[in-house]
Parts: sequence; C-alpha cells; structure tokens
Amino acid sequence: MITMRISNPMITNRMLININRNERQLNTLYEQMSTGKQIQVPSDNPILASRALKFRTNVTQTEQYQRNVSQGLSWMNTTEGAMTNENSILSRLRELAVQGASDENGSEDRQAIATNMAQLIDQLGKEMNATYAGRYVLSGYRTDEPPTFEKNQPDTKYLIAQDFKSGDIEVMSTYWRDPTQNGGADIVKTDNVNVIKLPYSGIDETTFAGINVTHLDGSVNPYVVTTPGTINFIPETGELVLSDDTANALKDGSTFRVHYEKLGFSEGDINPKVYFDCIDLNTGKEYNMDNQTMQYEFGVNTRIAVNSLAKDSYSATMFADFNEFVNSINSMTVSTRDQLKAAYPTLTDDEIDQKIIDQQDQVRAIMQNRFNNFLGIIDKHITTATTQHTELGSRMDRLNLIQNRLADDNLSYTKLLSDNEDVDYMQTIMNMNSTQSVYQASLQTGAKITQLTLANFI
Repeated sequence: MITMRISNPMITNRMLININRNERQLNTLYEQMSTGKQIQVPSDNPILASRALKFRTNVTQTEQYQRNVSQGLSWMNTTEGAMTNENSILSRLRELAVQGASDENGSEDRQAIATNMAQLIDQLGKEMNATYAGRYVLSGYRTDEPPTFEKNQPDTKYLIAQDFKSGDIEVMSTYWRDPTQNGGADIVKTDNVNVIKLPYSGIDETTFAGINVTHLDGSVNPYVVTTPGTINFIPETGELVLSDDTANALKDGSTFRVHYEKLGFSEGDINPKVYFDCIDLNTGKEYNMDNQTMQYEFGVNTRIAVNSLAKDSYSATMFADFNEFVNSINSMTVSTRDQLKAAYPTLTDDEIDQKIIDQQDQVRAIMQNRFNNFLGIIDKHITTATTQHTELGSRMDRLNLIQNRLADDNLSYTKLLSDNEDVDYMQTIMNMNSTQSVYQASLQTGAKITQLTLANFI
C-alpha cells in the first residue's frame, strides 16, 4: 500500500484555507444581516440578480406610472372643478332666462335680469382660466396663455382664421332701428334671417377675406340681404347676415373659412391664440390649433388625454350668443318725446304719446321674445358643456381604475422583489450562529496546530 506523507506545512496550509473559508461565510452572513439582501454583487447568485433587476425595473416603472396618474388626476380635477362651476353658471343663466320670459316682467325688470346675466357670463369666462401649478388647464399646449383675456389688450392685433359650418347658422327674427334717426325711428322686425355671430365686435370689414362682404350704408337694414351670394356684416354686433343661397350651401355640408383682422381686445374676450388659427400681427408669430391634446402615459401602450379645451366647452359661438343677447336687451330703449317729435314733426302730442305707448309695448314684446328664444340657445350650449363634462368624467373614471390596478401591481412587484432578494432574518441569524461556532472552533484547532514544534516529533 502506498501512503502519502502529510507534512506539517500541508496541515498548516489546509487549516488556513478552512479558516479563511469559514471567515468568508461568516462575512457573507454579516453583510446579509446588515443590508437585508441575499446578494451583494451579481456574482453571488446570477439568477437571483437577473430576477432582481427585472423586478426592480417593474417597481420603478409602476411607481412612475403612479406619479403620472397622480399628476393627471390633479390636472383633471382642476378642469372638472372649472366645468362644474360652468354648468352651475349655465343653469343659473337658464333660470334667469325663464324669469325674463315671464309675462310679469317689464322692460326695466328684464334689463336688470340681463345685467345680472352679464355678471354671470363674465364669471363664466374667468372659470375657463383655471390653473394648475401655474399653468392654464384649458388652453391646450399653450398653458401660459389664458383662454379669456384677464386684462384689456388695446394694442394687440391678430389676423384670425375662423371656420363655419351649417350648425353655426341661426335662423332668427331680428330687430333694427335706423341709427340715423337718433332713436326716433320705429323698430323694424325681420323674420327668418340667417345669422352667424363672430365672437368680436368692432372689426374693420375691409380686412375680411374668404367671403363676399357687402359694404352697407348706415341707413339700410343690415338684416336684409338683397344680393344673392353676399354677406352683410354688422360691425357693432359682429354678426354676419347670410343670403339664403349662401346659407343653403352651408346646410348642404360645405364649410367656409373667414379671415379678418381684430385690433384691441377687452378683458373677458376669448383669446385667439387658444381658440383659432391666427397670426399675431405685432410679432408675426403664427399659432395653429391642429392638435392640442395632452396625453400622459399610464402603462405600456396606455396613453390617456388629461386635458380638455376651453374652445370645446366654452365655445366661441357660446361666447358670441351670450354677449349678443345681453347687449341686445340692454340696448333696447323706447324713444323719448323729443326724439319722436324730431323724427315725426307732423304728429300731434296725443299721437306722440300713443307712439311712445306703442313702442313700450313693442319693446316689451321683443324682449320677451328674445328671452324665449334665448332658452333654446342656452339649452343647446348646456348640452355641449354637459357633454364635455361627461367625457372628462369618463376619462377620470378610467384613470381611477388604472390607479387602483397600479397600486395592486406595485404591491405584487414589491413582494416578488422582496421574496427574491430579501433575507430571512431568523434563518440568517441561525446560520450566522452556526457559522460563528464553526469559525471559533477552526480558530481553536488552528491554535493547537500552530503550537507544534520539532520537539513534538522527537
């Protein structure tokens, strides 16, 4: 039998290797206890390390999506608050319109109601200027621009492009008094007039492009279009009066775009940068409204629009309809005796008195008719605002569901990550105590071996 001689250096080297191995195992357990992680570097366990990287990526992505949801809901909550207030104001406007249509009201009562409505309309525009973190939530991408001007802009000038279609035409009865008569003329009613309302008044008709605008003498009733294919423009009200053939062409589905220049804007006017394709003629900068949807990402291939647009909820047509109505009520007056005498010098005093009474009855009837018609107009706009509010609510409901799912996903991924890389402290403590005992034993054994000398072998 062949035997191998075991030398003292061999015993010593093997002892040191074993002690070093025990010390490494003990150090590993110390690190696990202090960090709470099973692995410190990928080489400790490549499989666990690869899983940990995947789970950490999932947790990080989920947490970012949760932050996106939180920011998106905050943005939408601000928008929802503005729309809730808008619908409340619209409901109050309708209540006042019903009150104004009542037979019990006189002219002064209806003008007082219209004045109250003007205050609500002004507040309606201010609601569209709602902000979140200093940004206007209803302005699309132009979050630094308010949907309605917050102060007068007398020197601001824009070239505005506005599109119209059949739904923008209102077939209505109109009332006109010859301005050259200084209030002394009778009010002329014209039925079945095709009217489109611009959101602004005081526009220079020479700046129009894209439509055939007729230049009118101030003494001519602008609500009567005598030439086919033409459009009468009333600068004082911002109304476009269409001939029947032009209106019928629009009703067939066609559209037309009108370009016009507007110099000077008042507080509360809608902002062209937010509502229309336009050019700032002071700076030459062009603004387009092609796509103003702001989308956040809430998951893989999951993107939802978080914003709504003022131009969809508080439309240019709504702005024009409301302001035209209030102005028409407040501007409707009965001629004074002196005005009637100047306009009708051949009438006697009794005939003048009767004409005043006739005008009072006429103005009262016209106002009541305007209030009745306004009920139909405001109902249309309430439907539009409610639709936008409902659409926003649907997106918010979906986002709340996504928020709940992300919370569940985050909990699941966090648990998987913990199961994959976190240590079991009880098991680790038991292993550490056992390894500590083995290490101490190896040190004691090593101490005995290293004490051997040559004398021990003689």
